[in-house]
Amino acid sequence: MMVTRGSATSRVGALAANGLGVDCAPPWSIERAMRDVRRKVDGLPEKFCFHDLRHYLASLLIASGADIKTVQARMRHASARTTLDTYGHLWRDADESTRSAIGVVITERMDSLGATADALRTETTSRLHRRRSQA
Repeated sequence: MMVTRGSATSRVGALAANGLGVDCAPPWSIERAMRDVRRKVDGLPEKFCFHDLRHYLASLLIASGADIKTVQARMRHASARTTLDTYGHLWRDADESTRSAIGVVITERMDSLGATADALRTETTSRLHRRRSQA
């Protein structure tokens, strides 16, 4: 059995198809295939199911930087709201993102200056004293 979007002629847009591309999406067929997988793969939890794979895919997409609309499309949710309600906690907090962005910019700026503010102030003060003494 292979996971697919379903054919254009399918009545219900099946989730799975057999190796010949024929729709075979009744829930029992997916559960049967998952039971077979659980027996063959060491370490899978006893209750591991197809839905766990959906959550895994969504979390991989989010961790890789996918935006909400991309994840919504891959999960085939009718609205972005459904995706956010289910997986919103996996995206980085907006405050955390902005703090990180500002931190990077400030660090790059400081590294590019080469001199500290104290050194610049001292240098400016020294130039003023030289000008006064030359006058």
